Amino acid sequence: MKLRYTILFIGLLLLTGIYGCQKIPGHTVQPGSGSGSSGSTGSTGGTGSTGGTGGSTTGTYSPVTTGTYWTYKAVVGSSVDTTTNTMSGNTTTIDGKLFSVVNVTAVKAGNSTGYFSTVNHIYTLASSIPSTSDILEMQYLIDNAVVGTTWVTAASPTGTINSVPARISGKIAEVGISKMVTGVVFNNVIHSTLLLQYDAGLGYQTNATYDYYVAQNIGVIEIDSSVSGFFGTPVTGSTTLLSYKIK
Repeated sequence: MKLRYTILFIGLLLLTGIYGCQKIPGHTVQPGSGSGSSGSTGSTGGTGSTGGTGGSTTGTYSPVTTGTYWTYKAVVGSSVDTTTNTMSGNTTTIDGKLFSVVNVTAVKAGNSTGYFSTVNHIYTLASSIPSTSDILEMQYLIDNAVVGTTWVTAASPTGTINSVPARISGKIAEVGISKMVTGVVFNNVIHSTLLLQYDAGLGYQTNATYDYYVAQNIGVIEIDSSVSGFFGTPVTGSTTLLSYKIK
């Protein structure tokens, strides 16, 4: 698989397991203990903070109860897939951090595995990259941070992907917003923007941009992404929640 496709799929589809020229192990949503609920793209979160203040911490943005699942529609360019991500109840250690294991079943891409960790309000996704044998880690949310909060983290345990230095540059764009996805309004949503950046010898440059929308007590409800022409033809994609059940 070409690196440019891998880069897009890792960020956009850590959550979904959609594939391009080969299957990509997908990652899912998150830990914490969520109150039981279910819906067809639906539910409302708690009341949220407004821009300029931190997100609410009275409920998780990452339910990980065994059997909890989310079904997504994933679009990358002209490729469309549907995936279901189910919390397995198992854990594993990656880069010294404890991750929850997620089973990902995609209609086209088949089965794969993803990982999620939350420590001190910080949420991280992890997934292996088949074409390079690297593990990508993407810190995508700080649930008690104020709008404008930024962070920079290594994109893998080694700090490189395919031997190229790589990092994630993140920012909290909005907190406590309402977001409509597939016709349903979710409340208490945090919006973060992530830049996947590489240093090929001229300093870090952005290769891909990801906008995550995460609802309290539900998890990730939408991801919008774009990959620049840094490694080839630009590609855009989106992942949207279709249905879910929080155990």
